[in-house]
Amino acid sequence: MGNLRYLLLSRKFWLSVVGLLSVIYVAVTGREPLPDEAIVEAIVTLVGVLVIAIGLEDGLSGRQ
Repeated sequence: MGNLRYLLLSRKFWLSVVGLLSVIYVAVTGREPLPDEAIVEAIVTLVGVLVIAIGLEDGLSGRQ
């Protein structure tokens, strides 16, 4: 049960799930890929959110 709990709490796992669902959505709906500007904005936003989340996690756990 410990491995399953670790997997479900893993950020890498959930980012992979979201990425996979995005690819499936585009394949099923046949929508065109996003324009370059939208992709760059999404990446910048995700990186910012991850940096803040990891910083909060480290700060709350006492690591520096």
